[in-house]
Amino acid sequence: MVLLAEELLKVIEDNNQICQEAQNFGIKLPEIPSDALNYFQEEFFALLDENQPLDSSHNSQISTENENIRKKKLNIKENIYGIYNNNKKKLTEKKTGQTTSPKSELEKLKEEAKERINKILTDKDNLRNINLTTLDEGKYQNWEKGIEGLASEKEVLAYVEAFLSALKETGTEEKEKDKNNKVNSNNSQSSPENDLIDDSTMRVINNSPLPAAKNLAKKKIRELFKKYRPDLEKIKEV
Repeated sequence: MVLLAEELLKVIEDNNQICQEAQNFGIKLPEIPSDALNYFQEEFFALLDENQPLDSSHNSQISTENENIRKKKLNIKENIYGIYNNNKKKLTEKKTGQTTSPKSELEKLKEEAKERINKILTDKDNLRNINLTTLDEGKYQNWEKGIEGLASEKEVLAYVEAFLSALKETGTEEKEKDKNNKVNSNNSQSSPENDLIDDSTMRVINNSPLPAAKNLAKKKIRELFKKYRPDLEKIKEV
């Protein structure tokens, strides 16, 4: 595994060089953090006790632990190579003029959704836990193509929410978003006006990229105005 760590370190360096070059073409690609390989220095394979049978409880436990470590290190490898190859492909397409900058709100939403998911996938603590090959029977192996093929903002939001739910089952966390959600949760508890918005709608708004969240919020405000017909003059005074 020492050779694998050295191999992956080179891939990380190459990937981050690609990301820097991509900035010259106006595209932002996911970098892999420098501490992504810390796990290789934190967890090591243990030797079996040769004085005990292979199927003894002691050796069986060691074998199980070694297998878990092996799977996590291979997850890191697969995810790092996946990010690197995808970034390399995107930069090549940009250089050859095969891609264009996003124009519509839907395309912007797709770009934000991909950036959000990539941020999760490249987190050093998530790299070892995610296996896109087995996650939900491989449904999200080509998740970026899946997002590109969606035809509406609603479909994009639903896809992202389903993907994040599947990732959460593996122990994956969206750290910065979790902090924001805690703030939003505290605000909702202290503000009775939030009861006007049902939990599912609030959850979608909180978990949506900014443009989509604004659109959903505007739509909900219009619905509330139609329902309660407030006195606009009194609102102005407030």
